Amino acid sequence: LYVGWIMGGGLTKYERATGKVKVYPISERGAVPYGVIADRNDNIWIALWNSGKLAKFDTINEQWTEFAPLTFPSHIRRLNVAAQNNIWAAIWNQGRRPGKLAKLDQTTGRFTEYDVPLWTAQPYDVAPDAEGNIWFADSPTPDRVALISKFNPRTRAFAFYPKPQFAADTPKIQVTREGAIWFSPRGSRDQPSISV
Repeated sequence: LYVGWIMGGGLTKYERATGKVKVYPISERGAVPYGVIADRNDNIWIALWNSGKLAKFDTINEQWTEFAPLTFPSHIRRLNVAAQNNIWAAIWNQGRRPGKLAKLDQTTGRFTEYDVPLWTAQPYDVAPDAEGNIWFADSPTPDRVALISKFNPRTRAFAFYPKPQFAADTPKIQVTREGAIWFSPRGSRDQPSISV
């Protein structure tokens, strides 16, 4: 079991069989890990919220490798692994530029970025579906409501779905095998819910 320390700049490994615990400090000074996933090779990936980098922890040699997207610095909150073991993350708060979706191709080590066609986009969590689309939650802004959005990497088309909880952001989404998108709006006093 791997756990990120959002305020501690580290990663903890708990071995269930032995009960041993080990801590691995993240190499970036002042790191704020925000989102922890495992890829298909059992490497652990972390979004570094404070800088906008992605950090990979190799669970075999216990070494860190950092990757800086094309848009850097920025903020990245959560990430996910999709087809071909590619890593996807949402980029926001990077100055006078649109929010972006970033894909790291692990075979080449190269990033590809896609602009979210909404000037005030603040993409949060990302999750792939079975057809290879990337779903993401977007935070509300003064000029528009909060959204659940879909990106098709093959056609580069975006689709936007306004949430009934118009003023609530969504820090986490979950895509089921059947294609349903589950989410929990945060900050909606008048419409607290679990939504699909």
